[in-house]
Amino acid sequence: VIGLSGDAQGSIALSFPKVMGLKVVSKMIGMEVKVVGPELSDGIGELTNIIAGNAKQHFKSLNLCISLPNVVVGNDHILIGQKGVPTLLVPFTCSLGRFTMEVALKTP
Repeated sequence: VIGLSGDAQGSIALSFPKVMGLKVVSKMIGMEVKVVGPELSDGIGELTNIIAGNAKQHFKSLNLCISLPNVVVGNDHILIGQKGVPTLLVPFTCSLGRFTMEVALKTP
């Protein structure tokens, strides 16, 4: 999860099944990651940071700032957004599996 602030407020979150998260980070770093640990958390955080940085470039007029990534590991987590903040849940499918991206953004 990465927070967005500035002329608009919100967040960007990626959610992966454990096995897919391990596969994605393994591809990113070029070596197999087999267990949940610092490599997995750092890799997922970096991927989220890359996506948030790209989104920031597309919304230059909003003068957005992005927070440091907060990686949550475990089963059955539920993200509860802020009341009144429009949220878009985007499902993705790739060769490694399925994941979701949740984008919440409230503009003035």
